[in-house]
Amino acid sequence: MRLVMTSGPATVVQVNNINVLDSKESTPLGEGVKVYQADDREVVLEGDFSGFHFYMIVTHTRFEILQNSVGVTTPESFRAEISMELEPGVHTSHIQNFHSLLVPLKYVSAARMGRQLDGFELALPRDTRRFLKCDLPLMSSRRLIKHPLIPLNIEYIGIAATGERTAQKRLGEGHEKLQELLARLHAHDSPRAVSLLLYRPGKLDDINWTFEETVEIFEACQIQKFKPTPLNSEHLNFPRNKTQLTDKLRSLGVSEIEIELQAPDGTAIHSIYAPTLAAKHQFIVPVPSIRKGSSK
Repeated sequence: MRLVMTSGPATVVQVNNINVLDSKESTPLGEGVKVYQADDREVVLEGDFSGFHFYMIVTHTRFEILQNSVGVTTPESFRAEISMELEPGVHTSHIQNFHSLLVPLKYVSAARMGRQLDGFELALPRDTRRFLKCDLPLMSSRRLIKHPLIPLNIEYIGIAATGERTAQKRLGEGHEKLQELLARLHAHDSPRAVSLLLYRPGKLDDINWTFEETVEIFEACQIQKFKPTPLNSEHLNFPRNKTQLTDKLRSLGVSEIEIELQAPDGTAIHSIYAPTLAAKHQFIVPVPSIRKGSSK
């Protein structure tokens, strides 16, 4: 018997914005788009906004805006040239066209929101100013018109396996592995940025599996595929290891698990162990049967 599980594309969230997902102070702007106001900064999220129980912590290039490249093209759009590192040690710049959710635009300029020019200052009517971070949620946005795929390196895979506890709550509680990764990057003054990919695991149309087991199967398949060590240490040999979950898979006659995982729009996911970049990963996880008399 084959189990089939699919999920994606993910919703992308910056580490310091994870708590806004549970905020009620948001403005919906079309299907699958919400804007959260944080002081004079706009936090724009696209995708689903609930039911996240599977997540990936990824590292990727930072985005730097070339100062004199920014300009309004229409009252609803602007353009800018963005420098990014799509291959290790190789920086290239790409002219990007953005659809703005905040309109009409009077002018747009590059702004320093971190240690470089990594944000946009938007001038709106009535002398209103808003700041928009040039980060992965923006660069993977459907509002961005055609750009090269951004590689995302998987550093950790995790779950929140109960129905009441979501991925954003798990990550917002001071996640140990996330803090370990951030400390490591800071210690080495790394130019890499960290983002969170939030997924809703695909449902199994099979009454034999609980919600918690479904989430754990999905997580275990991803870990054995991408092997994001050292932060992940469990499920690296799934389903060859002996656990209650693998015992149940075998007892119900499951011979393989088919997985389909989509990266966020405009990105491709990979890991050091599985270096092939792909916007969609499809793979089969064979479930070995137990020979009669075997203890495994």
